[in-house]
Amino acid sequence: MVKNVLILTVGGTPDPLIKSINDIKPDLIYFIPSKQTIHEIEGILKETNFEGKYEIEELETGADLKEAYIKSKKIFRNLKEDYNLNADFTGGTKVMVAGFVLAAVGEDCEFTYVDARTLEGRTKNGVGTVKSGYELIKKQIDPFNEYAILEFNMGKKFFNKYQFKAAEENFKIAYKKLKDENLKQLTKIYLKIIKFYDSWDKFNNHFKNKTTLNKYLEFEILNEIEYNPYLNEYFTTEEKEFYTQMQDNLNFLENKISNGKLKIENLHYYLPDLLNNTQRRIEEQKYDDAIARLYRITELIAQINLFELDLIHDDEFQDKQKFLIDNEKVKNTYNRYAIEFLEKINSKFDKNKTSQLGLKNSYKLLKIFNNKIAKEYIDNEDLSDKIAERNVSILAHGITAMDEELANELYEKVYKYSKKTIPKLDELIKKSKYPKFKDLRI
Repeated sequence: MVKNVLILTVGGTPDPLIKSINDIKPDLIYFIPSKQTIHEIEGILKETNFEGKYEIEELETGADLKEAYIKSKKIFRNLKEDYNLNADFTGGTKVMVAGFVLAAVGEDCEFTYVDARTLEGRTKNGVGTVKSGYELIKKQIDPFNEYAILEFNMGKKFFNKYQFKAAEENFKIAYKKLKDENLKQLTKIYLKIIKFYDSWDKFNNHFKNKTTLNKYLEFEILNEIEYNPYLNEYFTTEEKEFYTQMQDNLNFLENKISNGKLKIENLHYYLPDLLNNTQRRIEEQKYDDAIARLYRITELIAQINLFELDLIHDDEFQDKQKFLIDNEKVKNTYNRYAIEFLEKINSKFDKNKTSQLGLKNSYKLLKIFNNKIAKEYIDNEDLSDKIAERNVSILAHGITAMDEELANELYEKVYKYSKKTIPKLDELIKKSKYPKFKDLRI
């Protein structure tokens, strides 16, 4: 059976503390007096006939908030594993009580305060100390616990750092603590929001039930916020920027994810999405992950340009989402240099329907068709060398860890090539950025 400990601050009036001890009947008492009030403890113990164990944490002064907080916090943390915590903040100076309560919030304590039964039970016309015989114990709530403030804020901070599983765990703990139905509805929406952005961050366009990302965002999140009065009020006032960005995200995804045949306009949405994903990895200091994505973006730029020249094999792309060169389409261009180039790469060019190209060869083929971006890329040895550094990354072919300087430098170079491929890139990057939470306000 878990024992009870009563932790209380000691002031110059002993009667309320005597009342608290007699009512709670703790197994252990922890007194927090100042040098000026430590002498009160002996009298309190005599009046209560308490014969159990007690401890004293003396404060140098009753006027030091930091000292009161630090010493109180140490007590709560040392006792919380073995005892049910009861915190009584009736006695002591205002500064002592402030430090004590700040230390207690979030520690899963039972709070008590000894008040007077009536106004006549206090001195100074009802605003002074409680008179002997008029004491009444009042239980208080810990607002941090009642409203799961710590869990909400931690969940939001984890979300803002893209640590979605940690964010999910905090909101699940919050849901179990909450009694307020509105806040429970808010927590459910937060959990859906986490699920949505976690899936998107992993490049999943569908959930397991085949629901697309855009449909989930629209019907499971935004519609529920719109038609729930509490949620609508909360998101349009407290989280207005977050709410607006989710609406922009929906607009972006509706263009990116198509139920019909993929058009080149749809393909343009993959570049800004990947660039934002790269920025998130840089923000997380996952530089190898970021550079791997930048390599893929550089390759995708070439593939988009090949797509625009109508050289990508339609069936392979639609059915298997593969960027393979259509050999027949290349033959139909009557470009002798392009045909010779592919024959050199693909020994069975005449027999195979498609040719598979890597990053360098994609740009070489584009250059044959006088593509300006390809010519600039091939002639820019600095960018080619930077891209090649990816090959020694631990996530590619080597064991070297990439650094922040290289990741940021390469991002800027790849961004410029992306913008030459998609003129409205900045607008799309903005629309596909993940929103970030503010701290919780109750």
